[in-house]
Amino acid sequence: MNYTTARIKKYYLQFHALVKYEDKVRFFDEHFSIVPFQFPDFKTDLYAFFSDENLYRLHEILHYERTENTLIRNFPIGNELFSFSIRPFHNNGLVLNKYIISKFLGSPEYLRTTLLDAIAAQQQAGVAPALQLEKAADALSVLQARFRLEYKLNFKNQFLTVFVKGMVDASEEEQPHLFSRKKKMIELYLYAMGFAFGRYQEALKAILNDASETKPVTPIPAGIEKKVVLLQELGCIEAISSKYSFLSKTERHKKIAEVLSLITGDNWFKSQGVIEYILPSKQL
Repeated sequence: MNYTTARIKKYYLQFHALVKYEDKVRFFDEHFSIVPFQFPDFKTDLYAFFSDENLYRLHEILHYERTENTLIRNFPIGNELFSFSIRPFHNNGLVLNKYIISKFLGSPEYLRTTLLDAIAAQQQAGVAPALQLEKAADALSVLQARFRLEYKLNFKNQFLTVFVKGMVDASEEEQPHLFSRKKKMIELYLYAMGFAFGRYQEALKAILNDASETKPVTPIPAGIEKKVVLLQELGCIEAISSKYSFLSKTERHKKIAEVLSLITGDNWFKSQGVIEYILPSKQL
């Protein structure tokens, strides 16, 4: 953006007349944009979010932040230099970090609406909340394993580590953690995106919990109840679950149902929701 000499001088007087640091941050953002980069959009699909294109872009931003100070805008006019700086001192790092994270996340209401819209869009595409949650966990595990192997590109693992920090915090608190020391903008961005992803997972869990509270329990037919009790006492169900623990939850339950049907000769075990009902909660 081009600024006239008159405008810069006006801004300079207004900026330096401000006393509170948070007011200077807002002024700086309003007139010069506190986030000078085009960061990738948030996506609930982690493979898309951590695509090669996005990772390359984030690496470029990291390099730029290491060489340039993004919290200063200098305007040389004639023999004078009009400088606008929001570099934090003392406890101002917390104020700056909080402001930047809020820029990435928006208000809590906006974030919640955005996540619920994303969940609803996937449901319309035929992806149920339970499957969305499962796919999210699977994608995270795959990416963690993949990035650990790419030791020559350690920045990928660093990016994911910060992302996961935000995700974990979101599972414990509804508000982002407040960092007292100044953080790089890319670090705050990745933390914020991880936090958003964590809130996405929590929203899915809430939907599933609400559904489970209203879902009628599948009754065990009288002729099969003794078989279920015996299988549980012998530890057969837990043993089968442990044997196929490497499978996703959905696939593991299908496999358990198949094995139990073969053992007992009853196809009742293949009924929807039955395995969740009879399997010990720790093995779900």
